Amino acid sequence: MTFSLHTFFFIIVGLIVCLFSEASAQKKEEFKSYYRIADLPYTDNKQQRLNMLDIYMPKKGSNSPVVIWVHGGNWTSGDKRDVDNMPEFFTGLGYLFVSLNYRLAPGLIYEDQAYDIAHAIVWIYNNAIHFSGDKSKIILMGSDTGAQLTSAVALRDQYLEEKKGNRKMIRGVVSLEGVGFDIPGVLSSESNRFRDGCYAVIGNAPGRWEEASPVNMITEGIWAPPFLLAYASGKPVQESDARAMVNRLTNAIIKSRAQEYPSRSSITRELGKDGNKLTSDLLVFMSACF
Repeated sequence: MTFSLHTFFFIIVGLIVCLFSEASAQKKEEFKSYYRIADLPYTDNKQQRLNMLDIYMPKKGSNSPVVIWVHGGNWTSGDKRDVDNMPEFFTGLGYLFVSLNYRLAPGLIYEDQAYDIAHAIVWIYNNAIHFSGDKSKIILMGSDTGAQLTSAVALRDQYLEEKKGNRKMIRGVVSLEGVGFDIPGVLSSESNRFRDGCYAVIGNAPGRWEEASPVNMITEGIWAPPFLLAYASGKPVQESDARAMVNRLTNAIIKSRAQEYPSRSSITRELGKDGNKLTSDLLVFMSACF
């Protein structure tokens, strides 16, 4: 096969671009504060691709506290890669950051998702030492309906006990723009998006809504880790839902706080930036948990 000078020129240019892109990618990796270990299965079901997690391991430090991230998505969507700036932020502070997937509706009920999350927590607890993590310092963090699921796991014994764990493995719970703490209350004022997801994973029976609401899992004398619930300004449904949760926790003498922040971006995308209020509140909260 023969090449014209013109063709040869474009081949050389293509090789240079590829080499430059690879070098740039390597350079970017050097500046990151973590090593990423992706797609680790936390169940024995190797065929279930959604029962996997990603670990972001800080390059510096050992015996790192652990932050477990549970994505939202109305119980029907979302992915463990939806992490914004959180891996860089937490690993830069010496935390081990873990983001997990769980099975999605339709085709299952929300309890199945809660069991998946519980299974992942137990796996992380048992394996944290292999990634320089401290299993005695685990913070559970969720967004949107992921916060409903993490709250259920932190408040109801059956999920972690089924997976040979217990709720005292969790030292604190953080909700970022959480929704679904008081499901009947949310359904009375939220958009069809939430209603459709709720019907898909919980059903349309009011009794099931009450049962799946974390506010109804808080009983007199219950032990639970402290809670921090962050919601965005101008989101009345989020605010009323978060405050219903905090009121119930406070009545049960469980440390909790609901806090308003200026915007959605100030809660997720701007986390770790100078002057970000949630950043300072979160660090104070997590320190107190330990």
